Amino acid sequence: MLQQVFDPEGAFNQASLVLLHPFSTAICIAVFLLAALLVWLAIRNSRSLSFKRRAFLVGLRVVTLLLLLGFFLQPGLRLEQVSRMRDHVAVLLDLSRSMSLPGEGRQSRMESAIETLRESDTWATWQREHQVDVYAFDRKLSPLPQEVAEALQAPKKLDPPMGEATDIQSALQALDVRYQPQDLAAVLVVSDGSDNASLKGATEPTASLRATAEALGAPIHALFTGPKDPPKDVALLHVQHDSFAFVRNALTIEADVQVQGYEDLTLPVTLYQGEKPIQSRLLRVTEGQSNYHFDFEFVPDLLGKDLFTLEVGQAPDETIVENNRQSFSIQVLRDKIRVLQVVGRPSWDERFLRKLLEENPNVDLISFFILRTNESIDPTRSDELSLIPFPTDELFHEQLGSFDLVIFQNFSYRGYRMRQYLPEIRDYVQNGGGFLMIGGDLAFASGGYSDTAIAQLLPFELPSGKTDLIDVDRFTPRLTEAGLHHPITQITGDRGEALRQAWEGLPQLTGINRTAGLKPDAIVLLEHPSLTAGGAPEPVMTVRNYGLGRVLTLTTDTTWHWGFQSFAEGGDSRAYYRLFGNAIRWLCRDPALQPMQVKADRDRYALGSEGSMQLRLTSDDGAPIEGSEVTFRVFEFKGESHANPLGSEGGMPIWTETAKTDAQGTAFARFKAEKEGTYELVAEATRGDELVFASDLFVVAANPLELSETKANSDVLKAVTTAGGGEFRTLKQGIDDLPLKTAAVLRVNRRQDVPLWSHWLWLLLAVLFPCMEWGFRRHYGLL
Repeated sequence: MLQQVFDPEGAFNQASLVLLHPFSTAICIAVFLLAALLVWLAIRNSRSLSFKRRAFLVGLRVVTLLLLLGFFLQPGLRLEQVSRMRDHVAVLLDLSRSMSLPGEGRQSRMESAIETLRESDTWATWQREHQVDVYAFDRKLSPLPQEVAEALQAPKKLDPPMGEATDIQSALQALDVRYQPQDLAAVLVVSDGSDNASLKGATEPTASLRATAEALGAPIHALFTGPKDPPKDVALLHVQHDSFAFVRNALTIEADVQVQGYEDLTLPVTLYQGEKPIQSRLLRVTEGQSNYHFDFEFVPDLLGKDLFTLEVGQAPDETIVENNRQSFSIQVLRDKIRVLQVVGRPSWDERFLRKLLEENPNVDLISFFILRTNESIDPTRSDELSLIPFPTDELFHEQLGSFDLVIFQNFSYRGYRMRQYLPEIRDYVQNGGGFLMIGGDLAFASGGYSDTAIAQLLPFELPSGKTDLIDVDRFTPRLTEAGLHHPITQITGDRGEALRQAWEGLPQLTGINRTAGLKPDAIVLLEHPSLTAGGAPEPVMTVRNYGLGRVLTLTTDTTWHWGFQSFAEGGDSRAYYRLFGNAIRWLCRDPALQPMQVKADRDRYALGSEGSMQLRLTSDDGAPIEGSEVTFRVFEFKGESHANPLGSEGGMPIWTETAKTDAQGTAFARFKAEKEGTYELVAEATRGDELVFASDLFVVAANPLELSETKANSDVLKAVTTAGGGEFRTLKQGIDDLPLKTAAVLRVNRRQDVPLWSHWLWLLLAVLFPCMEWGFRRHYGLL
C-alpha cells in the first residue's frame, strides 16, 4: 500500500521499511531510556485517577513519544528495482595425463567426455538458463584451454592432456574461493577418478571432503569417463634410488612393475647408464600375480652426475608404452678422500695436521712418520724392530693412483732410495692428483728437491746452493690480492678488508724456506712481509695447476701456531681448520670450488615446465670475472659429453642462448622443457685467453605418477558425490535430468529512500497528540 502511495508509476518492484538516522547505538539506547522514564513518570503522576483515565493518559504519552522518536529515528520507505541473476553451474574437466588413455571405445577418455557433454540436450539447456563455467584441473584448478572450449562447441582434434597429477579435492576447494554458496546451482566433476593426491584409493568420503562439499552449498555430481575394465598394460610403478652415491661403493636401484591383462609373459627389465645397458633382469608374469619387484646393484667408478634409465620391454598389443621407461640422475661422490701423509719427523705441526685429518669423517688417512732411515746405524736385528721399513715401492708405484692427495710434510726423499719414484709422483699430479708440500728443514731445497722431478711441479724455483735455505725469524704473513678471493684463504664468512684483518690477527709464524722466484703460472696467496725472492715477496702459501692436478705449497712448518693459540684461549681453531679444510677441497677438485660451474636448477623437469640455468665464472685466484660472454647450449645426451671444443660436432643443440657475466661472475638463462628425454647443459665461456667448458645433466619427463596406474577408479567419484549430495553417472548414462539447486541471486539495479517522518501528516500528529495529553491532564486536575 505504501509503495503504491510513494511509487504511483510502478518504477520499483520491491519496498521495505528502514531507519535513516545517523546516530550510534549508544545514543539510541540513551534516548529509549529517556522515553521509558517519561512513560514511568506519566504512570506515577496519574495514580490518583481511575484505571480508564489513567490508561488513556498513559496511552497518549506513549503515542506522543513514538511520534517524537520518529523525528529521531527517521523511519523511511526503501524502494528498489531488482532483477534475478542467472546462477552458476561449475564444470571441472580432468585434463591429467590419465585422461589421454583409452575409454570404452577408440577415443581417449577426454575426447569421450567432451563429446558426451557437447551432444547432450541438458548441456544446451544449462547454457541457456545458467552461467556454465568450465574449468580444467589436474594438480590444481586452472582456466580451460581455448582449444578445449572450442571442442565443447564443435568437433575438433585435440592434443592429449599432459597434467602431471589428479587432485579432485584441491579443485573443489579452489571453487569454494570463487563462489558464494548462493551462486552455485551445481558442480559437475568430469574425471576417470584416478586421483593420486588426498583422495587416492578413497571409497568413502573423508572428513575434509565433506567439509569442502558443505562449504560449496550445492550438489556435486560426477561423470565417470573410465572404462569398465582396465587396459592391457605393463608399467613401472615405482623406481627407488638415492639422489647420490659414493664412488667404488655398491648402489642399489629398486623397481616395482605392475602387469594388467597379461598371463604367461616374459619381458626384459634393463638398467641403462646413459645409452649403455649395464644390467638386465627377466620379468616372468604368472597367473594371479600383478606386482613384481626387482633390485639392481652396481658399483659406480666415476665421479660426477650420470643419467640412468630403467626400461621394461613392450608387451604384445600394449598401447600405453609411456609408462614402461623412467630416466633419472644420480650424483656420484667421493666416499672418502684418500690422503697419504709422509712426515720427516714428529713435530707440533705434524701433530696438528694429523689430528685435523683424523677428525675429518670424509678423510681416509694413511700416515707415515719417519723415525729411522735405511742408513740409520742400529745394532738391533730388523725382525726385532717394532718400526717397519718405509714401503716406498708399494706407496709410490703400486698404490699411488688410489690416493686423492699426497702430503710431504717436512720430508726429504734422501735416505729411502726413492729418487726413482719422484717422476711417478710428478706424473700422478699431472694426471689429476693433488700434492701438498709443507716446509721445514727437510723440505724444498733443504730436502734436496732442487734438481728432481718434484721441482718441476712446484710453483716456484728452488735455490741450487746449500746455504741460506731457511730464515728463522718470526713474521706475520700478508694476504695478497689473489688471497682475498681464493677459496683456500676464506677462513671467515667475510671478504675484503674484514678478511685481511682476520689474517693479520692470527699469531706470528717462525721460519720460512727460501725460494728462487715464482714460475709464471704460480698464484701467491700469502707472502712474507719483508723477505724477497727473484724481485718479489717471498711466497708463504702458493698454488699452481699442474696438468690435470693441483699443487699447494706452505714454506713454513709453524702454521700450528694458529690452532695452538685458539686451543690455549678456549677457542675452536676455526681459522686453522677452515684453512686446511679449504685446501683439501681445492686440491681434490671439489666441484663446488671449480672456477667455472654451470647448474640447472633441477635434476628433473616436468614436460612443458621452465627452468633456470646458472653459471658462475671465476679466475684462478677465485675473483669473479665480469663481462665474459657465455653461451648456453642444451644437447640430447647419448652418453658422450659435449663439453669440449668439438662438442657441437657430436650433435646439434636443441636450444642455445647467450648472456654476459655480471659483477659477481654469474650469468643466467631460461630454458623450456618441451620434449621428453635426457639432456646435457653445456656452458662455454672465455676465461682470460682460454675457452672453458662446464656441463650438467638433467631429465625432462612427464610425471610417471599419472600413468603408473592406468586403471580408472569410480569409487573415488562415488565418494565425492556422496559427500556433495549429488549423483554418479557414467558416460553412457550422460548428464540428463541431473538435479540443480534453485539459487536466489538478486541484483539491485535502482534504489530510492523516501523519508516518512517528514510527511505533513506525521508533523500534524506530532503536534496534536502532545496538545491532547496536556488538555486532558488539565481536565482531570493534574498539572
